[in-house]
Amino acid sequence: TLSSVQKPIWTDQILHSNNALYNIGGYVNIRGAVSYPKFTQALNEVLSSAESLKLSFDVNDNFYSQSLEKRSEYLPEIVDFSNDINPFDSATDWMHIHLSTPIYLSTDWNLKFALLKIHSDQYIWFIKIHHLLIDGWGMSCLVKEVADAYTGIDKHNNERIHYHDSFLDFLTYDQK
Repeated sequence: TLSSVQKPIWTDQILHSNNALYNIGGYVNIRGAVSYPKFTQALNEVLSSAESLKLSFDVNDNFYSQSLEKRSEYLPEIVDFSNDINPFDSATDWMHIHLSTPIYLSTDWNLKFALLKIHSDQYIWFIKIHHLLIDGWGMSCLVKEVADAYTGIDKHNNERIHYHDSFLDFLTYDQK
C-alpha cells in the first residue's frame, strides 16, 4: 500500500505519465578528482540502507502496490565532457535533457545517478529520483550520507550517521 503522502503523487503521476513533474533532481559540483570505484561503493553503501530508494511500483487491475526490492549494485553512468569546448555548458544541457525525461514507475530502479567529468579535477554528481521515493529534505540527507561514506572509505570508517528512518516503520505508522 502507499503512504498518505504518496497517494496523491501516485494518482497525479498516473494521470500524467509522460510528464517529468515528479522528478526530483539536481547536481553536486565536486572540486577534485573522483574515484569512480570508490564513488560507486559509497553510493551503494547508502542505497543498501535507504529503504525508500529501493521501492518498486506495480499496477494490476487498477490496484497499485509498492514493494521493497533487494537490488543489485547500482552502477552510475559516467559521462566525460572534459574534451568539449565548454564542458560545463555541455554537462548542463545533458542534465536538462535527463531531468525533463519522466521516470516511468516500474519494478526497476526509479532513479538515475551519473558522474559527469568536467575536468580531471572537477566532476558533477547528477541526481534524479522520483518524488515517490524522496523529497527535498531526503535529497540533502542522501548527498551528505554519500559524501560521508566516500570520505570514510579511505579511513576504514564504517560508522556513518544515517539520516533516514525506516520507511517500513513510517508506512506502518502512517497506516494507523
